[in-house]
Amino acid sequence: MLGYQEQILPVLLAHADSSDADEVVQVLNQLMVEYLHECLPLVQTLFGVVVDKYSALSSALESVSVLPGQEGSAIEAPHVHAERLALHRQYLLFVQHVVTCGCAAALFTPEHLPRLEGILFSVVLPALAGGAVSSDAGKEVSSQALRVNPNHIGNSDTQDSVPVRKGGLVILNGLVTSWLLPPTLSSAPAGSAVPTLPPAEVANAFRSYLLDQALPRAIHSISAWCAPATGSGCAAKSQLNVKDAAAQGVLIELAVLLRNTHSVLSFDPVSQSVSNIPASSAYFTSMLQSVGWPGHKVQIFLQQLTAQTPLGTYKEAFKLFIRECSA
Repeated sequence: MLGYQEQILPVLLAHADSSDADEVVQVLNQLMVEYLHECLPLVQTLFGVVVDKYSALSSALESVSVLPGQEGSAIEAPHVHAERLALHRQYLLFVQHVVTCGCAAALFTPEHLPRLEGILFSVVLPALAGGAVSSDAGKEVSSQALRVNPNHIGNSDTQDSVPVRKGGLVILNGLVTSWLLPPTLSSAPAGSAVPTLPPAEVANAFRSYLLDQALPRAIHSISAWCAPATGSGCAAKSQLNVKDAAAQGVLIELAVLLRNTHSVLSFDPVSQSVSNIPASSAYFTSMLQSVGWPGHKVQIFLQQLTAQTPLGTYKEAFKLFIRECSA
């Protein structure tokens, strides 16, 4: 059946538009859920087709997003923001399935590796701030200094931006688990296929992206209680209302990402255990201070992060800590 999909799905996608493209991609997502890493050849064949389709749909949406206003000014059609976020959510959901269903190796094949930077910076990074996908999504980007367009950021009511925020974090967690986390620390279920590791230069580039771009952006998005930090690269509008019930799923995913990153930074290959705590503490101290966290909050955060507690306990403690900070 998977072999037939290589012939069927590209034809359906070629004729799909914004009203039904998601239904076609959903079939591919469901196949990945059902067959996991057995779908890798299919994903390798269709990945570029799907990414190009989302890029084309995004460009088409932006081309009709502006209506003529009074005195030559321009206004955005009221439905465009919701459509933009819906399209971004669909895009993220597809990449999420690729990453979490044993098909992440498709991202660093010679055919698709040039797309990876564009996906990380133009699709995943804006999602962490509740933004919407840019019209150049999936294309190679030449600058790592991308900033979220303020007009593409989710509304302050939290509800509309939560799915894209969470989707970006799920993708990052999947890539950290597959590409950076040592197998001895992986939480993958028993019987899962061993991830195919990327080339060292890809893993190192992703590690730098995680530490220098993604994590600071994600932490800034939950730090509305902090004094504004210079050079954060995010508008205040991008910050999440962490006390809202809808935001709790975002906090949980972020807690998992923080714990996984701590494990990556602290792992000692000699003892095959998390023992190099100072390396992790030094990174998080510097990063949190750059976002505007006061010293006493940084210390509480580090105590919770480095404590030998189960992941579930840490997730609940992190949620409570962030809500208390915002009280």
